[in-house]
Amino acid sequence: MQTELKITFLDIAASEAMDAKIREKVAHLEKRFPAVTACHVIVSAPHRHRSTHRLHAVRVNVAVPGATITVNCDDKEDAYVLLREAFAAAERDLEKAVGRRSAHEGRERQAAV
Repeated sequence: MQTELKITFLDIAASEAMDAKIREKVAHLEKRFPAVTACHVIVSAPHRHRSTHRLHAVRVNVAVPGATITVNCDDKEDAYVLLREAFAAAERDLEKAVGRRSAHEGRERQAAV
């Protein structure tokens, strides 16, 4: 894994299983998008005064040259579902960002010729 990875657990106990799942998701992003330089994943359980269920939130920040993708998913009881949704959204956003960048670079190369 070449990507600088930071995993933060807020108001929730750190879990080896969750840590392993995050590393698996980041490895998948690295395969699809070799330009990824850093990833910060925050898993939290914000305090909800009137909620009887423990709801979670996941934030994924992914850095590529020229852009930073931030995805927030929250208000679900299952943190693993949020993790899956957040990384799927990050992947879609990276496809758009990388696609825009390569289209822009292609136009620059054509203009230079």
